Amino acid sequence: ICACFGVYDPPTRGDDQDNIREGRSAMDAGISSNVAPDRDKAAKQGANHGAIQGGFTVIELMIVVVVIAVLASIVGPTFEEYFTKQRLRQAVEDIQGMLQEAKSEAIVRGVDVIVDIDTSGTWCVGYRTGSTVCDCTKTSQSDSAYCAIDAVISSGTVAISKRISGADYADVTLSETFSGNPAFDAVNSVNSSAGTITLQNGDWKALLKVSLLGRVFVCDDSTVATLGYPECP
Repeated sequence: ICACFGVYDPPTRGDDQDNIREGRSAMDAGISSNVAPDRDKAAKQGANHGAIQGGFTVIELMIVVVVIAVLASIVGPTFEEYFTKQRLRQAVEDIQGMLQEAKSEAIVRGVDVIVDIDTSGTWCVGYRTGSTVCDCTKTSQSDSAYCAIDAVISSGTVAISKRISGADYADVTLSETFSGNPAFDAVNSVNSSAGTITLQNGDWKALLKVSLLGRVFVCDDSTVATLGYPECP
């Protein structure tokens, strides 16, 4: 029997362990080879996802630019309109205040007050007390024709400027219809020359009307009255 079939040599314990190790190594290698591509794929997908989340696409940027342009086209004219009206209102109220102040000074000081209005170049308005007309185009206080009034303080007498210049009100134009210099009487502040001062900036226009009684009235003469003054009759 042994000659026909050979001698059976049973495996030893050491051989079994070697076989187990070899099988386990093969299984680990197979698993690693299958897991590695999946891991690389997941890493790439995560990197791409992070890149998408961390930035903007060209389409998104174009949408943002379009939205900003639309908002600017809406808000821009509104701001420009606001500042245009504000410059005009400021000029109107400053001149109105000056005329009312000149009328009060005539009564308080007991002297005539003469107002000078010049529109030959950059318009200006000014006044001073006394019978001599000042020149509102003069910008130096040392000039004898400078528009100012004297004020007494603790250290003596000083000259206070009473002059408004169109240079301080960008794009505001001024015209007037007085036949002479408006002058407020010292006794009853009656004005010697009635007339109207027209101030305009763009589509907005306001009128300052000075009556013979010295009353100063402001009205809105714009196409659409939005300055906050009563509409002119």
